[in-house]
Amino acid sequence: MKPFSRYLLQALLAFAVFCTLTIVALVSFVDPNQFKENIEKEVFHQTGYELTIKGPLSWKWFPSLALEIEDASIKNPAPFQKKMATVAKAKADLQLWPLFIGKLFVNIHLEELRLTLERNASGQTNWEPLLSPPKNSQENKSLQFMLNSIKIEDAYVTLRDDLKKRYYRFTHLNVIASNLLKGIIGSSNPIKVDFNLSDKKKSLGFFILKGDWFFKHSSGGVEIENFLFKMDPHNGKSIKLYGELHIDKAHNQLALSGSLNSKYFNLTSILATLKLIEQPQFAIPPVSLQLSFNFLNSTLNIPSYTIDLKKNGVVEGHLKTTFSLQPFNVKTLEGQITSKRLQFANLIVNNLKGDMLFKDQQITLSPIDYAIDGHPQTASATINLNEAIPHYRFKQQGGPFEISKLLELFDPTPTLEGKLTTSLDLSTRGNSLDSLKRNLSGKGEIKIQEGQINQLDIVSLLQQTLSSMHDLLQATLQKETVDKKAFLNQELDAWSQAQEQSSGTTPFHELKASFHITNGVVENPDLFITDKTYIVTGEGQYNLNQNSLRYATKALLKINPYPAEDEVANYLFQTPVGLTITGPLQSPQVRPDLKSYFNDSLLYIQQNVVQRVITKTVDKALNRLFNNPE
Repeated sequence: MKPFSRYLLQALLAFAVFCTLTIVALVSFVDPNQFKENIEKEVFHQTGYELTIKGPLSWKWFPSLALEIEDASIKNPAPFQKKMATVAKAKADLQLWPLFIGKLFVNIHLEELRLTLERNASGQTNWEPLLSPPKNSQENKSLQFMLNSIKIEDAYVTLRDDLKKRYYRFTHLNVIASNLLKGIIGSSNPIKVDFNLSDKKKSLGFFILKGDWFFKHSSGGVEIENFLFKMDPHNGKSIKLYGELHIDKAHNQLALSGSLNSKYFNLTSILATLKLIEQPQFAIPPVSLQLSFNFLNSTLNIPSYTIDLKKNGVVEGHLKTTFSLQPFNVKTLEGQITSKRLQFANLIVNNLKGDMLFKDQQITLSPIDYAIDGHPQTASATINLNEAIPHYRFKQQGGPFEISKLLELFDPTPTLEGKLTTSLDLSTRGNSLDSLKRNLSGKGEIKIQEGQINQLDIVSLLQQTLSSMHDLLQATLQKETVDKKAFLNQELDAWSQAQEQSSGTTPFHELKASFHITNGVVENPDLFITDKTYIVTGEGQYNLNQNSLRYATKALLKINPYPAEDEVANYLFQTPVGLTITGPLQSPQVRPDLKSYFNDSLLYIQQNVVQRVITKTVDKALNRLFNNPE
């Protein structure tokens, strides 16, 4: 055996030396540029695309034999214009050892690829020839070319769809997928894709997709371990989906198990399956989740949350759907979703039931019936996807339920409490939260009963202010020296300090308001708040885009603690005080218009005093006249 091993080793070394000399000779004496025309003709013959190689062709022999092409381009097929693709440098690295098994492994490396994929208004695409089988192709059974790795650096890919009016651009695209054979034989192998994505108007963010993949021979599918999809929009709210991805060819299904994290929510222990029934149709599969959901300082924790189309669960129902792979749009989708109990922070939704219909690129949810705090609610919603920017319509009516439980989703210490009844009819359009707020329009009515405004005692402040103003006016009538400016500043400071200290509450029996919304600006002409001790009326607006309130109201105290013959008190407590409300919704500032109130009160009192003096003088004159006749 030893001599045989020695002879075998010598033979292999001799073969290696022969291959090395052959490669050196090929690189040294064969000019690859003589094959340029043949390469261009073969590409056109096989694909129908016109390849043009302007740059030189060169051999590379270290670390392996490779053919390098510079400055190549592919012309767009008719009726498209310009170039479909250009590449600054393309390198095909050949691995010769698989020749023993009748295969030739190729490693592709592309630098500065510029690719444009288009669909015109007639529905034609410039990639259709790629979907057709090669013309007059003859299979070479003696030698098979196999792609072993691909590396793409700093590519720019443009997707232009004139039919749907859509445009996307992938910039600084990098792809690394090496040693594909290693993955095919069942060993874990890394793959990574990263790029920047933008549309016509703005950048959408930076994306990363990576994982360790291998071929699973038992199921004929692909497993991706350490799967990570990360999106970093420029608003700082990154989203990560990570876990394991299973592509099961034997059962025609794709399964994902993992977690989804972002700044506002976390979904843990996701189990999702998408099953391919028969091309080109898909079925909506059962999905099992364990959720930890954080949204604007509120938390939803459901230890076992199941969406199952066949079994009863927290959410149950039936769905029917048909998908078209080209252009992969949903044609019909209908079903029903029910839930016995959902909890968002302290807000509990019971007995949810909604009918759903997807038809003609429009989603309709109607009716949506549910209960909050045991009180029935009904709603409907439509999402129109026929245009590039979705349109939304939402209607809701129901109540009463505790408004603070709803506000806690946005602010852990809401300033408003009470039983809320609503009637809404809203519509908007957009692809982001900002655009949805900017385009929001509609109308509605709200009523809150037996509630209170927290962090501010308006009644006590009004009583204190009117009491001080009563003393000031009395002093003015007695011709005492009064510093009106100091008084007004003192009272305004008292209002400011009370709001800074966030002390006290303002209870109310009823709060009512109707409103119209235009482009995110809420106009309310009839604010009405009443209680046994006061009444407030007014009008104003709330700008959703700027989160700013601007209201002009009038407050009137109903209880006058002074005697009926006190004319100053009677006027003060029968005349409303002007209140302005400004600032953000979470912390509005309330300021009384004391200057106008003081001046109007002083003018009234002065006029009343003059009238009394005139009346008294006339009475005295008449008395003297009739008591002392001439």
